Amino acid sequence: DSFNYYGRSQLAAFDLGSANISVAIQGSGTPSTTGGNAVYLKGSNLATVSVNSGNVGIAAADNDTATVATVRVNQLTGVTAPTVVVGSGTTLTTLSASAGTITQKCASTTTTVGADATLTTQGTGAIGTGNCYGTGYFNSTGTITDLYAYGTVDCSQSTAARTITNLRPQPGCTIILASGVTVTNIIQPTNPGTYTIRVAT
Repeated sequence: DSFNYYGRSQLAAFDLGSANISVAIQGSGTPSTTGGNAVYLKGSNLATVSVNSGNVGIAAADNDTATVATVRVNQLTGVTAPTVVVGSGTTLTTLSASAGTITQKCASTTTTVGADATLTTQGTGAIGTGNCYGTGYFNSTGTITDLYAYGTVDCSQSTAARTITNLRPQPGCTIILASGVTVTNIIQPTNPGTYTIRVAT
């Protein structure tokens, strides 16, 4: 089973209950309120949520909750890249974004930021494995167990205390740390090449 939305409304909300289905959001209007979303989505047993265009919030409204196995964020040819908020009330296994602007406010087992994507983490959610090929602003106070840096990893937006257990820089990456960030281990890459790590002042 699946649920597909092709709307252009400034405000649409969908509660999919306990249905174990895949969701595809193909577009939306401009949000009716500044800082809000045009599409609000929740459900307690969602398989895959694919956002290909539009402005979407998953469990992003006050007191909303959702359980999602996988969130995918992609950009279709000829359309504006999506904007997606994954709210703090989301129980999430995997986030995979090839493009777009994503705000993650919850924990995840795996988060992958593609070369054309920008991720910002907020709140207290932990990440098991992070793969950052694009740009990642890691502000959540939750621990990141393994963080693979291929693009830009920027922790300088917040001085809050947080831990990266295993930081794994790859050739060509840039990593900006902040005073509140504790890095337990820096695991050197197996491939030759240079990378940049600095602490923001």
